[in-house]
Amino acid sequence: MEAFAEDVRLELSNRSAWDAREQTLWIDQCNDRWSAVRVTAEGWGIEANPPSLFRRFAHQQALPDPQPGGDMQELWNYLPPLASDGDRLLLMAWLVTAHMPIPRPILTLVGPHGSAKSTFSAFMRRLLDPSRVELLGRDARTDLPLVFDKHAVPVFDNTDGMTPQEADLFCQAVTGRGIARRKLYTDADEFILSFKRAIILNGLRLPTNRPDFLDRALILDVERLPPERRQVLEQVESAFMEARPRLLGALLTTLSRVLSVMPTVSREGLSRMADFHLMGRAVAEVLGGTSAQFDEAFAQAEARQKRGAFDNTLALTLLLFARQVRRWQGDATNLLQRLHETAKANQIRQSPEFWPDTPMALGRQLKHLGDSLARNGVRVSKVRRVTARLISLEYDPAADRLGDDE
Repeated sequence: MEAFAEDVRLELSNRSAWDAREQTLWIDQCNDRWSAVRVTAEGWGIEANPPSLFRRFAHQQALPDPQPGGDMQELWNYLPPLASDGDRLLLMAWLVTAHMPIPRPILTLVGPHGSAKSTFSAFMRRLLDPSRVELLGRDARTDLPLVFDKHAVPVFDNTDGMTPQEADLFCQAVTGRGIARRKLYTDADEFILSFKRAIILNGLRLPTNRPDFLDRALILDVERLPPERRQVLEQVESAFMEARPRLLGALLTTLSRVLSVMPTVSREGLSRMADFHLMGRAVAEVLGGTSAQFDEAFAQAEARQKRGAFDNTLALTLLLFARQVRRWQGDATNLLQRLHETAKANQIRQSPEFWPDTPMALGRQLKHLGDSLARNGVRVSKVRRVTARLISLEYDPAADRLGDDE
């Protein structure tokens, strides 16, 4: 008797799975029926016996059966106001593409107390990835790879100061870069975690000014609710939950139409988050707008990224110093002293959060800030000499996107 074993490997997904061969998106409803929603360019429907594509975790809750005929614009009945129509388009694009296997920006909601940021975030999670652990706090950040593994759409509430290591992990979790973890604490074997998660976080201000994080953030300003919009939370939640099947159906219909128009959408002039930018153009067209409208909205969002980088007082001081001297060369010790003098002259607080305490630390900071400075007219380079390593600064006013009034 002979027996043959076929080596078949299935990569199980969390909440959503993309079949590239069939150009099909599957979304696990996480219900007792083990049903899933199948989305293609031709439409969507509920499948009672989907392929074995998913793994589940104890915290996950069921998505409702989506209903056809909904309207995405109904969503604004339950969310706080955003600053512009462009921001609303950006949010729509982010929601519609949240289950697609693409790198997408970290949705970052910034606003004052009373702007309903937490409610906003919770409603979006209920629409995409319901969970018993709806909003994640600071304690969840002690093991971010594990959180990203278990949560398809993790939502971090009231996010304050983020360490450089945390910022790096957030960036890895949206771009698909591998995160190495040891299998056991007692051995050196590793396994690799890789994600392209749709991440939401909110806070009173940006949690970090690291340029690599800001380059991957979609920053939306949430305005404080006016008195006439402040309703009893239970009433708003009840109305949203009743509308959720319609809203989910509208989101799926929009996504299906996006998949159908994608081949005709222009790929010219895409920004760093190219996949999201391309799908965002398609969302704009499906919703009755134009690719140019999405481009303009996305450009405004990128401008907020740049302003966020210059909330870093060291970056701001470097820009002011470069504007003043136009061209400078010297060692890190001398540059640090000149920056201290510039900060003092401009009444800029030299906070430990941003300011290096040694010339060597300044060199590391310059490496992180290089891209943001370059986009605003300051080119930083290192010059090797026989006896010393020098830093060179050159300022180009034509490239300064912040302007002199910032």
